[in-house]
Amino acid sequence: MPRCLITTRWRRSRTRRRSQQREPSSHVADRRVRDHGSRAALLIAALLLWTYTTSRITKIPLDLDTTLISDGNGTALDPGSLSGDHYVIDQNVPLVSQQQISVESPANADVVTLQVGSTVRRSDKQKDTGLLLAIVDTVTLNRKTAMAVSDETHPGGSVQKPRSINDESPPTNIALPHDGLAYRFPFHTEKMTYSYFDPIAQKAYDANYQGQEDVNGLTTYKFTQNVGYDADGKLVDPVKYPSLYANDDDGKVTATAARWACLATTPTKRSP
Repeated sequence: MPRCLITTRWRRSRTRRRSQQREPSSHVADRRVRDHGSRAALLIAALLLWTYTTSRITKIPLDLDTTLISDGNGTALDPGSLSGDHYVIDQNVPLVSQQQISVESPANADVVTLQVGSTVRRSDKQKDTGLLLAIVDTVTLNRKTAMAVSDETHPGGSVQKPRSINDESPPTNIALPHDGLAYRFPFHTEKMTYSYFDPIAQKAYDANYQGQEDVNGLTTYKFTQNVGYDADGKLVDPVKYPSLYANDDDGKVTATAARWACLATTPTKRSP
């Protein structure tokens, strides 16, 4: 997650017209006094405005309504193969991630509640056939630290129960306490490890600082988060997906090696 450096510059321009007729010295002195007074007033106003603006931009805004889109290539299961004889894993396919972020209640001077609808889809597939993930997550954050807030007043977050594409019934929220950062980094981000919540795994994992990068002329901080994988990209700790259904219907799926197009082999002993 990059850190953006926001620089605000104040520039004051003033145009003076010279009179063709020389003014009396007393009038000139009086005008100079008023001019210095105006400059002082402008300076004080600029300082007050800078202080006010700084306090405003170091808090998460209450009027967020934005869509974030990112794309790249990755490995993905072909959803259409689930009904076939073999599961198909496609390599190096184009993926698009989209997050629609809006503000919900409670939102006040101290906290803001974000509702985030996230989707991941394959851009080489048409419409619903390319949809890999869809989730609606809600979390209340501290507006200064971007840390999830969970106390007696704030429930800490929720996630909508999965529905089929054609299901038009009202959404049902399931309580999901969040901890750590969520969807944002603090304004004064440091070169350190942060705990960052993953709504799919439904727990927080470390986001480790990796260094600085230049993105379109802007210095950014790069953080890497491995969920179930090590730094080399090897699966070391499979994450069991916490079911959102009452009977844990999707918590575990068993399939034969043949469905995964794997050849069954008999282990053989090797001498040391």
